[in-house]
Amino acid sequence: MAASFSPLLLLAVPASVVLGAGGGLALAASLARLPGVASEGRLGTVSSAFYAVAYIGFGFPLLLAALSESVPTAALLAALAALCGVLALQQARVSVP
Repeated sequence: MAASFSPLLLLAVPASVVLGAGGGLALAASLARLPGVASEGRLGTVSSAFYAVAYIGFGFPLLLAALSESVPTAALLAALAALCGVLALQQARVSVP
């Protein structure tokens, strides 16, 4: 008996590799930027705050999955995209060394 695989499974495996690599690169790049952002003697505090926010963000997909049972997924993703756009515009105005 041959096992059957969903075509979505064949897409999910490479997508998870790409998304995992992207997330890892973003985390590493963000951590590398922290010494330039933190004031003298505050790198530990800034790093711990960064990790706290990052771990909250890691749980965000679970929150989206839970909310998608009552709110359409397209609406959730549109709201998230709008929030990201607003934050990107706000950060574009801030000059970070």
